[in-house]
Amino acid sequence: MLVKRDILDKVTLWIGEPKILIIKGARQTGKTTLLRQLENLLKARGDKTAYFSVDQDLDNPMYADARLFIQFLKDQRQLGAGKKLFVFLDEFQYIAKAGLFLKSVFDQHQADLQLIVSGSSTLDIAANSEFLTGRKIDFLMTPFSFSEFLAARSEQKLPRPQSLRYGPELENFYRLYRVELETKLTEFINWGGYPEVAVEAAWDKRLAILKDIVKTYVEKDVALFLRVENISGFNNVIKVLAAQTGNLVNREEISATLGLNQETVRKYLEILAGTFIFSFVRPFFTNIRKELSKMPKVYAADLGIVKIVLGEALVQEYRLLSGMKVENFVFNELVKMDKVDATHFYRTISKSEIDFIVKDERGLWPIEAKFRVSASKLPLAIKNFKKYYGAECQQPMVITQQDLKQEAGALFIPAAVWPFVKWGN
Repeated sequence: MLVKRDILDKVTLWIGEPKILIIKGARQTGKTTLLRQLENLLKARGDKTAYFSVDQDLDNPMYADARLFIQFLKDQRQLGAGKKLFVFLDEFQYIAKAGLFLKSVFDQHQADLQLIVSGSSTLDIAANSEFLTGRKIDFLMTPFSFSEFLAARSEQKLPRPQSLRYGPELENFYRLYRVELETKLTEFINWGGYPEVAVEAAWDKRLAILKDIVKTYVEKDVALFLRVENISGFNNVIKVLAAQTGNLVNREEISATLGLNQETVRKYLEILAGTFIFSFVRPFFTNIRKELSKMPKVYAADLGIVKIVLGEALVQEYRLLSGMKVENFVFNELVKMDKVDATHFYRTISKSEIDFIVKDERGLWPIEAKFRVSASKLPLAIKNFKKYYGAECQQPMVITQQDLKQEAGALFIPAAVWPFVKWGN
């Protein structure tokens, strides 16, 4: 089953513009499928396209020299002859000096060529970015959002994400589809959002696919491409992080626990963030120096991977989902709403906490996950935050198990409904 990804419309807005389009994200999140969808859309309207899977043809000399690549496009794809040529490079980071390579191609032929490329490691993308300043637009391809998962797994026709404002429309939606949403969210948190896992119905096949995703990541990305030699140590760092999602990451503590030096731990954490396996959220401060000096909190990019790494059993009922997993789900949905760069956590000296503070052009949005039978009261930390930041503080959101209401100046929203609620716009 082919699910239309939310990112597709965002990318198509830039088709034909004088920019290199870079689609980054973890392996097997659907980047290749997206490139093929874009290619088919362009072919359908009569455009010229050329598609290359770089990682499957590494020895091809045209990837070693931009001049040879341009010559090949002229000889075989009619570059410069009539219509603009749209060139797709899947896993472009395998090209040596990829940034300089793309810059050379772009600078010479931006009038009659557009490059649309994908990459699985932000470490390599960042290393090549200096050559692409002003020439590129980045897009992040994640595992399925909850709404995309529903498109793959539910027989119900449901609204688009962030399309319902609080009121009768949202209340009726919750009453009508509550059982379906709770059942599917339980499944989503159990298995995660990797597309191949999501569309597979058989339990044993899902398990095998998830195990293969982890195995391929470690063997191909980590051991082969990033040349990490201590695979056992690296896997242990993954297990430690998976076991403490939503908690502070203490590099010294990890180093002592696993018997790895701190520089190695720092490198491994950088790799895990750079290959989109974990995200590290910084604390909210008005002083950027303080923000960068404090420990971050860690979240898994996909909860199915956490299940495999820790060997966890399936949760059978929505009400039994762990609050920490729901908090991780909330963070991942923020990522998929393109709010990741503006998301922080809040913690006072007295250790009073708010899970997330999202900053946008309108102000600060406090978000707290309180996945319990009743979350009727506004958390004290949010009350104090509102007093301190005044008008800059926008309407708080409390993510609940089942409470849906507007009270004490805050929205209380069930986790299964939250991705559909329009806010911050």
